[in-house]
Amino acid sequence: MLLLGGLFVLIYVMVYAGALVAEVRDQQRRPGDYYLAAAARDLITAFPYATAAAVLWIVIAYFLPSIDRRCRDRRRGRDAAAAAPPL
Repeated sequence: MLLLGGLFVLIYVMVYAGALVAEVRDQQRRPGDYYLAAAARDLITAFPYATAAAVLWIVIAYFLPSIDRRCRDRRRGRDAAAAAPPL
């Protein structure tokens, strides 16, 4: 669970950093506090999208290995029963 929480924190930090770079690029010659506050506002605006992207990332990572295994088995001409190890 700690790694999943870390993924969300990492994504939020990346969104904040991107918003900070965009604010500095767009609004030059402002005080530093302005950039930090504007990037925080942008982070709050982008929060639902960043959360949805992280959840989608987790869902794909959870289901992709089983889909990949079925595709490989299908290419090799094996069905699920033949691919199972013997007892």
